[in-house]
Amino acid sequence: MVGSPCNKINYEFHPDGYIIATAARGVEIEATDFAALLQAARLRYDSPFGFLCNRVNDYLIDLAVYELIETSEDLVAMAVVLYEGQSFPAARLEAQYLRRTAYATFFSIESAQRWLRERLAEHLPPPSA
Repeated sequence: MVGSPCNKINYEFHPDGYIIATAARGVEIEATDFAALLQAARLRYDSPFGFLCNRVNDYLIDLAVYELIETSEDLVAMAVVLYEGQSFPAARLEAQYLRRTAYATFFSIESAQRWLRERLAEHLPPPSA
């Protein structure tokens, strides 16, 4: 499923338990935008999930978004794919705000997806005997 809350973020639910999101160029991602994305993920996934930010465009992020990420019990990992422009300083800023949520930056979507699958596997319940 692909969606776009407020036409700011295009997102896709990946069957491995994470969202791939790409924000439009120059938009400001506000807490309400991210809250809508989290709600959509909670409706889709019944277990902890991850978030892959495909940062092909430069955009602004309201600092309240990081509080939402940190207080979300079910969002356990965030991967950011960097390309160029302002995404590098933004990634450094995010790393300062995110303490509880596993966070890493990458230069390819494939590497980010692999890392997210590994982080999500850490949150799977043990197999029943």
